[in-house]
Amino acid sequence: MTSNELATLLLRCPAGCNFLRTIERDGVSLALALAPAQSFVRAAVAMGPLNPWSPGFQEAVRIALAEGGRLTSLAREVVEHPAASWWTAPLDRTRQVLVTDDLRESSRQPERDASGWEDYAQRPAEWRLTSTLYGTCSYSCVDVVIARGIGDWPRSSEQRRFMTEIDESARVLDISTPAEWHGLCASFPRIDRSRDSPAG
Repeated sequence: MTSNELATLLLRCPAGCNFLRTIERDGVSLALALAPAQSFVRAAVAMGPLNPWSPGFQEAVRIALAEGGRLTSLAREVVEHPAASWWTAPLDRTRQVLVTDDLRESSRQPERDASGWEDYAQRPAEWRLTSTLYGTCSYSCVDVVIARGIGDWPRSSEQRRFMTEIDESARVLDISTPAEWHGLCASFPRIDRSRDSPAG
């Protein structure tokens, strides 16, 4: 992916626009703003107003994209800066933090309704989450995001974290664009809609 393509993706993404806005707002050097520790926090701050379950979600998206539209130059500076090179680095299988809790370690998974919001919620229910340590950080982006209440992790659960290593035999899908994420979801649907089609 070229730097222009990456900058375009940042500006098309509400969280990307908000991330750029935090840099503009704080007036810090890019070397500092793009270091892992600051990037983790900026990413969490950027995602904060973009909760799809919030009544103000659509307005937050509109504002983020409108504001991002004037940050084209900053987006290019960000993606071309050497401090951002770790964003697109290959997965380091040796520096993974496994985040888990009692629910994911239990054989008793909650019953799921086959209809309603569960049709498009995260899958599978028995997933495992790892996140990469970068630089000298002793914590990962997921540690920061969970601590700020971003995402679907239940606030009532007690998280535990362990250092782990991803086996070389494990398949890794690199997702860099919204279209790639959509393609993954469409390839493994919760419900096979093709069965609903009448036989021709």
